Amino acid sequence: MSFRYDPADPTPTVGGRTLTGSMGVKDSRALEARPDVLTFTTDPLPT
Repeated sequence: MSFRYDPADPTPTVGGRTLTGSMGVKDSRALEARPDVLTFTTDPLPT
């Protein structure tokens, strides 16, 4: 298995919380469902 990362062609974003602001939560499930996106999912954190 291999993964390709091209900084000239990044995965789009729907926005949301960043390290420098508090823009709120956005639903990114449509982007996460793309065949060219790898996601890691866990149960919700307790705190």
